Amino acid sequence: MRTVICPIEAIAEFLKIANPNTSTKIETCGILAGEEMNGQLVVTALIVPTQTGKQDYCAMEDEVELFECQIAEGLMTIGWIHTHPQFVSCARMQCVLIICCVGPVPVVGRPA
Repeated sequence: MRTVICPIEAIAEFLKIANPNTSTKIETCGILAGEEMNGQLVVTALIVPTQTGKQDYCAMEDEVELFECQIAEGLMTIGWIHTHPQFVSCARMQCVLIICCVGPVPVVGRPA
């Protein structure tokens, strides 16, 4: 198991992007991407791919678009984040995560 570092700004930005969907009880998903540094996985980008969602699921529309973005930016998938607005208005992290601030996080893409 390795330590994962994710800036709190990434979570706040994701919740801001997801808010229009969350307010209508539609799930939103995002990819936490980054790189390995000194044996740790460091989230350096939040990618919100083109997607569809309903009250009980969300799905990416074009995985190739996601892979092309990650390859172009030299990023690997570290984890993913998504909302469950029908249960609570918060995001659930789907990776082992230690939250700390490591700098600004670029956002790539927006939900459809």
